[in-house]
Amino acid sequence: RVPLNSIENILLYVSNPDLAYILMTIGMAGIMVEIYSPGLIFPGVLGAISLLLGLYSLGTLNASWGGVLLMILAFALFVAEAFAASNGLLAAGGIVSFISGSLLLFSGGPPGIGINIGLIVATTLILTALVVILVIAIVRGQKKAITTGNHYLIGKEAVVRADLQPEGMVFVAGELWTAAADDTIKAGERVLITEIDGLKLTVKRLD
Repeated sequence: RVPLNSIENILLYVSNPDLAYILMTIGMAGIMVEIYSPGLIFPGVLGAISLLLGLYSLGTLNASWGGVLLMILAFALFVAEAFAASNGLLAAGGIVSFISGSLLLFSGGPPGIGINIGLIVATTLILTALVVILVIAIVRGQKKAITTGNHYLIGKEAVVRADLQPEGMVFVAGELWTAAADDTIKAGERVLITEIDGLKLTVKRLD
């Protein structure tokens, strides 16, 4: 018998339904934190590694890819909640999608292979709390800027995070802001802030 090397031992260890599920969740949460607060780096790196290990583990366990896709959809909806004023509808859809995906992951597998229901409940609650905290932090940051005076943002450059069509999201001074422009501006482009009205910025494309 040929002994396993260190990497093979790690991959064998993570081939466990509950651990694979936890890795997937940590991966989504880490990347989500990085998207909500760009520049932290560590959550994004940890999230990417955990997500890849989780996907590998689910692949070795013959998990349902329908369940995996539902979990990824949940992640996308959670992220979208920060970019759109949905009054919690996107987050609610994300919760439903996450729970559905969790239950479907091993629904068609052999007996004895599955995720502990208690773990699904606990993970859903933690992930929901994380989304709520991140969204509240973004809103409070914008409101704080209003009460302390945000005219200093006028004339500053910002980076478009969600396409301006004409409204979208921009990143400036470490925060995400709702912004509007006269024409369509794609994500990744730099814009100039020309006006501030409450929680909304007016921007224009840099010449």
